Amino acid sequence: MNLAKRISGFAERRALAPGRSGGSLSGKTSDSSLRGKKKRGTSASLDLVFSALSSPTRRAILDSLSRRESSVTELAAPFDMSLPAISKHLRVLEKARVISKVKDGRVYVCKLEPESLQKAAHWINSYGALWERQLDSLSDYLEEEE
Repeated sequence: MNLAKRISGFAERRALAPGRSGGSLSGKTSDSSLRGKKKRGTSASLDLVFSALSSPTRRAILDSLSRRESSVTELAAPFDMSLPAISKHLRVLEKARVISKVKDGRVYVCKLEPESLQKAAHWINSYGALWERQLDSLSDYLEEEE
């Protein structure tokens, strides 16, 4: 693999890493896709959702919020990590619009926002239909061979 491709791959992985604000080796932020074209709103939001879901900690937080709204402190309780670390996870989830936080006095209360997750599920299900057709086609072909 040549050096340009290796550097490009590193920049892509860095841009996709949770918690990274920069998207290139130069440190400049960009809203462009990996191929250099502008991302469409839906594509960018799906990227954020799937990136947010990539962490087991964030998935556990979402599982907890699926049962009830919780304060940041309540969400942090089951984890062996600092409150600032949990807050970073919550910021990733907020950026993906999977959760929202509302200040209630001195406490931030988090709640699940299902719309982004529904869009991701719809995108996944659209590919499920494709694979269903492919498997049906394979089944038909195998039946013809017999």
